[in-house]
Amino acid sequence: MKCTKLLRIAVATILVIFSLSFLSCSKSKIQQSIPFSINTEKSANKSRKNKTKPRIGFSIASDTFILERWNKDIKIFSSEIAALGGEVLFQLSAGGTEAQITQIEYLLSKDI
Repeated sequence: MKCTKLLRIAVATILVIFSLSFLSCSKSKIQQSIPFSINTEKSANKSRKNKTKPRIGFSIASDTFILERWNKDIKIFSSEIAALGGEVLFQLSAGGTEAQITQIEYLLSKDI
């Protein structure tokens, strides 16, 4: 009887220690994400000060999805970005992977 009680206490203690070790690990991940959000805010403020529009490059392989759906998504996405003061450059690719890679390289050359 005493043996099972000691075993239960030992198992409970091990579980508590194990749980606490996970909590301490997740805390460091949260702390690591804080500088990222601060840097993001700083770059957003810098962009506003320079009065440059945020630019987004969007490459779509239209042969893989329904074209009607992509047209609707493009209109919604670009209108939302325009309302926020941004600019979207779209590249539609019906020529497969190589054509899409070429288009992405084009977007990169435009400093997107």
